[in-house]
Amino acid sequence: TPCSSNSVTNGVTGGVTSTVCICDLGFYDNSGTCTECAADSYKDAAGDGACTTCGANVHTEDATGATDASTCVCAVGYFDDSGTCTECAADSYKDAAGDEACTSCGANTTTASLTGSTDESACVCVAGFFDDSGTCTECAADTYKCVASNGACPSCPLNSSTNGATGST
Repeated sequence: TPCSSNSVTNGVTGGVTSTVCICDLGFYDNSGTCTECAADSYKDAAGDGACTTCGANVHTEDATGATDASTCVCAVGYFDDSGTCTECAADSYKDAAGDEACTSCGANTTTASLTGSTDESACVCVAGFFDDSGTCTECAADTYKCVASNGACPSCPLNSSTNGATGST
């Protein structure tokens, strides 16, 4: 009798019976049925044992049945720092899974100390700048902005000014 789907004989030849069949790579024994390893885990050897979980902040990009630890990559917002998935630093982001470096926010933008950012939208204009159609531009004279955001720069209070200075905070 040949082995069932997703199982192998592990090199045994001759009169094969189901008792010498073991689960293939990427599969584990689930009450007698070889079942694919779930996403975020892998199994790199044939046998009936359990799958290995990738670890914290690491995943297999929703792939099931992974057969090698190399399929485990850093989650969005994390990068590979000498084999450890580390959160992106403030003022950077990473919007795709993988081991690549995080991307720095653009000029005059910040994540306002937020780490592990997963999208460029986390980068907002620094204090003294406002979002002008996707570009952070200095607040005009007699306006100011004291917090990081993409919002407008309000006018100075009555009877006060920036004395012609731009980018006031």
